[in-house]
Amino acid sequence: MSAVDLTVIGDKRLIRALEKLPGAMQRKVARPALRASAVRMNKAAVQKLAAMWPPVSGDMLAAFKAQKVKSIKGKGGIRFAAMLPTREELGIPADAEHYFPNVLEYGTNLIAGRSFIRATVDEMAEQEFRMIGQDIGVRIEAAWASLVAA
Repeated sequence: MSAVDLTVIGDKRLIRALEKLPGAMQRKVARPALRASAVRMNKAAVQKLAAMWPPVSGDMLAAFKAQKVKSIKGKGGIRFAAMLPTREELGIPADAEHYFPNVLEYGTNLIAGRSFIRATVDEMAEQEFRMIGQDIGVRIEAAWASLVAA
């Protein structure tokens, strides 16, 4: 059984090769590839945010640029996410009704959404799956080489 589920990538050979590695090594092989993908997507989302018209404020853009990709602990998998700036980082009062990044992404009943996160994920998904698969493939070969050498 695989400690890392890569069925979304769809490469059966890659999945079989990964399953042959011990569980801890599977995670060690997959984690850097997934983190690199999350970093690329985060940068692309910030670029999409910067290119919006009318433009968002410089403070908001700076707050998004400052956010780092974080590993989210939990049962059942490896997750990485680009974190959204806090209300405080954006200068939004704690008692304010709306959180502007959500309004921008999803809209309201009066304002149409201008998605920059979901649009980035949709545009980059296929390319990222290929890049993750290639990166994991290279890492699997290196892991097997280290096992054979040991």
